[in-house]
Amino acid sequence: MDHTNVNKILCSTGAIGYYPVNPDAGLMLDVFPRITADGYEVMIDRALPPNAVPWSARLREAGIPVGMMHIGKATGELFATDDPDSHAAGLAKLASDLDIVRLFGARQAVLHLWGYPGNDRHFGRTMASFEDALLLAEDAGVELLVETIPCVERPLADRLRTLHDAFPALRFTVDSRLLALQEAIGSVLEADWLWD
Repeated sequence: MDHTNVNKILCSTGAIGYYPVNPDAGLMLDVFPRITADGYEVMIDRALPPNAVPWSARLREAGIPVGMMHIGKATGELFATDDPDSHAAGLAKLASDLDIVRLFGARQAVLHLWGYPGNDRHFGRTMASFEDALLLAEDAGVELLVETIPCVERPLADRLRTLHDAFPALRFTVDSRLLALQEAIGSVLEADWLWD
């Protein structure tokens, strides 16, 4: 488990720009001196992959750390079906995204299991895909964290607990807006196992 970001404040690039106005390296460099943060949490969106090499170099040259990255949301969606081709495409996309994570020097990445409603309805497939995803991340030297899962079949806290029981070292990030939409704020905040 990587404790590099413990007690560090990271500013999400989603806070300074969002599709269709994705933050580029120029905007990240311009904004950083005006915020109180130890580094960035960079979202891998559509604009980033073709620009990853120059953008990561510019941030590195400016001494601006990237503590964490968010894997492209489409990756988790590819794990949301029973289609083996989709599973393989998700792993290929994840491998590509992990290369970008390493390029930016981050050691942690968040995987969004947000393929609504498939990640929940096909949870067995999601679990199998996630196990393969963890192996890929381990080989890349990146700790993979899971962002909360939109649920229709089972309560969100149950799905998180199932992942936790299967992968005890796994850590989670929570999206407060999703928790509110899922009426899961109480059940997640009261899940002692999640906060230990």
